[in-house]
Amino acid sequence: MPSSTDVVIIGGGVMGASIALELSKNGRKVVVIDKGGAPGAGSTSASSAIIRFTYSNFNTILMAWEAAQYWYNWSDFVGVEDPDGMAKFVK
Repeated sequence: MPSSTDVVIIGGGVMGASIALELSKNGRKVVVIDKGGAPGAGSTSASSAIIRFTYSNFNTILMAWEAAQYWYNWSDFVGVEDPDGMAKFVK
């Protein structure tokens, strides 16, 4: 662990990892601590991992459609190639 950090995030699931990614992309030194043996091994592992675009709230619909552009170009968004296809959007 680094000797200093700007942010400590408890939980390395989808929410913790997402927050860590955004903070680090904005120059913050981030440490993620998780009780599980691997990233996403907690409650995230029990999710259905379905991305949908139909919601009852208009703002949520807009947010989902905006997020789709990041999913379609995931490696560009995270800045890392994924040759094994571990994180991908499947239509």
